[in-house]
This record gives sequence, structure tokens and C-alpha cells, in this order.
Amino acid sequence: MEKLSIRDLEINKKIDIGSVTLSEQDIIDYALANDPLDFHINKKIAEQSIFKGLVASGSQIFNNLYKTGWIPLMGHTVLCGMELNHWKFLRPVYANQKINGTVTPVFIKENADRGHFVITWKYDFKDEKGELVQTLDVTILHKAKPN
Repeated sequence: MEKLSIRDLEINKKIDIGSVTLSEQDIIDYALANDPLDFHINKKIAEQSIFKGLVASGSQIFNNLYKTGWIPLMGHTVLCGMELNHWKFLRPVYANQKINGTVTPVFIKENADRGHFVITWKYDFKDEKGELVQTLDVTILHKAKPN
């Protein structure tokens, strides 16, 4: 992926950040480290849960595509995160289910005196049918002139 500049961004223009397909072992390993609930780590218990199978932790899809898709594009511009809002887990994500990610700048404000931008990014994650499985907004403070 090619790095983007703040100047490349357009309000409400979606950017593809790739896709991820998690294996059962990916789900279990992530959950053991970050979210060790039975329906993430125990296949038998998961099959008896409301999900009827092993499901990914809510943060796993975001964390994966943020790291592999968004950071290569925009990480060089980041000063710090400011807030996370409206994180919605709309559908469970199962093993071997392909999830596609997009991110859309929905707010961009430059503070030229301080040399930074405030950008709110809307993340959307959809399954192969195009159904939204997760969405969230993240506001980031970006350098106006990255290194």
C-alpha cells in the first residue's frame, strides 16, 4: 500500500484498507491474549451459545485491519489518537469469513498555527454479502508535515 498525504484526502471518500479472513486458531489466540470469553476460546461452548459457533472478539477485526491497512497508509502522519466513538458490533464474525474494510474521512479540520489536522475516520467492516458487521469512528491528531 502506498502512503497517503493529508492533502490526498476528501471528505466522505472511502478508502479500501483490505480484507481479513480469520482462522479458528486466529480467533482463539487473539481472545486468549485480549478477550478470553468462552465463546471466543472454546469451540464446544461457542456452539451452545447464541452465536452457534466460535466468533471473533469485537476488537479483533478493527485491530487487524487498522494495523495491516490503515497504518501503512496514514501512520506516518499520526501525532496521537483523540477519541473513539460509536463502536457498533452489528453481526458476529466467524472463522473463515472474509471481512472487507473501508475507512472514510468524515471530518477534517486544519490548525495551521499548530501544524496539525484533526481528522475523524469512519471505519466500516462488511462481510462477503456486503452486510455491515462493525462500524466505529476514530478521531486522530495528524501532523500537517509528516517526516
